[in-house]
Amino acid sequence: VSTQSTWGVTAGENKSFPPGSISFNDDSIRPMMVSVGASHTVILTTAGDVVCWGANEEGQLGLDHNSPVDTPFINPFLLNQRVKKVHACENRNFAITEEGRVFRWPTKLDSSTFVFRPSELMLPFGTQVVQVAAGHDFALLLTVSCQVYSFGSANKFGQLGQGDDNPRVNPALISKFDGEEKVDQIACGYWHSIAKTTEGKIFTWGCGILGQLGTSGTFNEFYPIEVPTTFLESINVKAVQVQAGFKSSLIFADNRRVFWCGSNSHLTKVDHFIECDYKSLYPNIWEDKTFIAVKIMSSWSRTLSVSYMLVADTRDSPVSYATKSKAVNIIASKFEDNTLEIPYNEFVVRHLQFRNMRNPYIERTSPRRINVNVEVSPAKKKASPERTEKGDSKLETSFDKRKYKADAFQEKFGSQQKQRQPLTSTTTTRRVVKKEPLPQKPRLNLKPSTLGKVDSNLAPKRSPSKTKVEQDKGPIRVKVTSMREENKEPPEFGTSPFRSRVRVPDNSETIENPELEAFLRNVKKRMAILMKTPRELWTKSDYDLIKFASDPKIGGLLETID
Repeated sequence: VSTQSTWGVTAGENKSFPPGSISFNDDSIRPMMVSVGASHTVILTTAGDVVCWGANEEGQLGLDHNSPVDTPFINPFLLNQRVKKVHACENRNFAITEEGRVFRWPTKLDSSTFVFRPSELMLPFGTQVVQVAAGHDFALLLTVSCQVYSFGSANKFGQLGQGDDNPRVNPALISKFDGEEKVDQIACGYWHSIAKTTEGKIFTWGCGILGQLGTSGTFNEFYPIEVPTTFLESINVKAVQVQAGFKSSLIFADNRRVFWCGSNSHLTKVDHFIECDYKSLYPNIWEDKTFIAVKIMSSWSRTLSVSYMLVADTRDSPVSYATKSKAVNIIASKFEDNTLEIPYNEFVVRHLQFRNMRNPYIERTSPRRINVNVEVSPAKKKASPERTEKGDSKLETSFDKRKYKADAFQEKFGSQQKQRQPLTSTTTTRRVVKKEPLPQKPRLNLKPSTLGKVDSNLAPKRSPSKTKVEQDKGPIRVKVTSMREENKEPPEFGTSPFRSRVRVPDNSETIENPELEAFLRNVKKRMAILMKTPRELWTKSDYDLIKFASDPKIGGLLETID
């Protein structure tokens, strides 16, 4: 997936907008995960950047202001965090890093005070979060140790599962899941929650007046209660997945049957789980078992709730149904909600063909052999005569080993991706092996000039290996170009670079050099911006700037600048 399209309808107006293209020209920063809130969109790229746009009246974009943004904008406060998951619900957002830390935005301090930038949730030391589920003004956190934490301002119906109706500002551990019960899945509806344990048990809590808890009653539960699973045991199946709609709950069994309860367009206050006969909607596609159900999905807002299913098309695979079913189960266990690519797995690649399943091993370990003209300086020839005469024998040996390993991997698992062909040149003086570098994490520029009130100076200074954005008028386009490719080095601030380029006059009261005056004016402007930037976002070059400006002679010159 290299290009995505978005469109929508203006609230309260009978006016539609055509799809707009958001192009990611560099394959290394293609979109990986998409999550949509009430009136904004959040995208996680493969480079680990969090891109967002849309309404911003409550600071849901996390840009430290509440002005709307109509073009994709990278969140500058998450640049140094290796984000692997994002989740948006209504006007709230969550980001999970590779270390298991959780950031949320906006943060509501009181009825009228918000923090419009991402802030980290306070969790016990060593706690690593793997999943976030959110309802209306409350959220659940699932940790790597199968524990569940809850927090939020809404707890009138016990949706936090703490045994009371008191709100929680910081995440609190649900005591029910601090012992033998090990939870591996969580989901939230508008006012209720559902969880599944590693043993296949189902627990629900929160609002149950519409039967969404499936406990054969319409009572609110302030503490997790186990759902009777006799309907599963009677047919000798086990629950493998749970989901929550706006006012309903769903269970996906290992025999690919779906059970639900609650209220929706097909149910009305059904207080126990009954089977959803989804195969009767399209009976023809299920007869020969070429279409296999993978997972159930659910998405809801205050005005719409949708439950849907991820289905695998295995018509092109000649293997047996048992093998297909095993491969589909692997996909279901690894596929994350809102992701755009199927996770790579050797068994799945061997038996099923998916065009959008990438082979990271082939991409990263296949070097490119090129022949170039190399001029060795006389000093290097003198220092290493054996290297210039015999060539890069070590590099050639390394290339042959890695190429053999990549070819063997491709032959064994039947990958559909083509390896990069060696580039040859006929005008060469000697052959050199050049390895393909591992893909860096390019970044988008955080200083678009068309965002109105967006403070572009919030972004920390980037290194030369980062990237920048060139935004054109018309359709939304994000063009990525490397600063190294343009041979442009960004200006650095520090004592040594400054003093090597600028001669400071002895008399600090007069500045006769217009070039020096312009330079000091730029330094003073940078200092003013830096004083408004949070200290935790300062980079090494920022500290060098402070050190340079603190020099008494430089300080005297800066005072003369208007």
